[in-house]
Amino acid sequence: MSTWTLNPRRHVPLVQALEPHAYSLERPPGRASFELSEPVLPTTPEPLILAFVRAVKALPPAALAVWTHARTRVLDIGIQSGRRPFQETHRLQPETLREVADIGAEIAVTVYSLARETTFREPPNFGLQRTSTSLRSALAAEA
Repeated sequence: MSTWTLNPRRHVPLVQALEPHAYSLERPPGRASFELSEPVLPTTPEPLILAFVRAVKALPPAALAVWTHARTRVLDIGIQSGRRPFQETHRLQPETLREVADIGAEIAVTVYSLARETTFREPPNFGLQRTSTSLRSALAAEA
């Protein structure tokens, strides 16, 4: 989950409200990013998206105000690519898409390439290397 604002203090209610559900990653001033604190199984996009939707729906009024005043709200699915499998499909059910729409968010997919200088070692399941979902919102400047 990431938020962008010109005033970093604006994030405080959102950061505090999300702490039980997500932890904050270090970002440049004016931007906060979060990943889920507890593992979600299976580690496919849909359960991760639904966990963030539940966190947003549970926000107290002050944190919800930060969310509500955002210009954009994006659930970003991050996938680390690998050499195998050749392809992998992840579906989102209509109910999940409705839940995302209900909180005024959109979905993005970010695929991270393999680093050229890194020797790649396949994990035993050869599947999805890493799936994470983050929430990004760009907040309007305060008057």
